[in-house]
Amino acid sequence: TLEKVMEHFEPDYIAGHSFAGIAICYYFTQMNPLPVEKIVLMGVPDELMEITNVFFKILSLNSSAQQAYLKAFDTKFGYDVNYFTLSKLIQKVPYAGLVIHDEKDEIASFDGAKRIAGNWKNATFFPTKGLGHSLQGRGVYKAILNFFTKTN
Repeated sequence: TLEKVMEHFEPDYIAGHSFAGIAICYYFTQMNPLPVEKIVLMGVPDELMEITNVFFKILSLNSSAQQAYLKAFDTKFGYDVNYFTLSKLIQKVPYAGLVIHDEKDEIASFDGAKRIAGNWKNATFFPTKGLGHSLQGRGVYKAILNFFTKTN
C-alpha cells in the first residue's frame, strides 16, 4: 500500500506512527523506494515482535494461535518476524529523520526508540514526557513542522 501511495503522491516528506513507521522502514530498506527529503517516525517499536506481542495480548491469542501466526508470517514474507529490528534496518536509510517517542509509551519501548535514532546517521531524537503512545501535543506538532520546514 505504501508503495502505491508513494508512487501516486511522490511526497518530499513522510511520517509514520507506530506500525506505519515499521511500514516506512520496510519500504525504504526492502523495496525499491522513491526518494524523499525527510522522514518522521513516531512511537515506533524497535522490533516488530514487540508490537506483535501487543496484538497477541489485545486479541487474547493462545500460544498455538501465536505460533500459527508467526509461521504464516514467515511463509508469507520469507522472513522471521525477528528479522525486523528497525535499529538495524534504519542504518540503510540515507534520508534525514526525526524520531519522536514518549518516555512512558505503553506500546513501544523508549529505549528501542533511542536505539533507532542512535543508529540512524541523519536522525534527531525528540523525547516527550506524558503523551503516551499517541504523542498528541503542541510540542510534537511544532517539532514536526520545524523539522519539515528547516532547510538542511
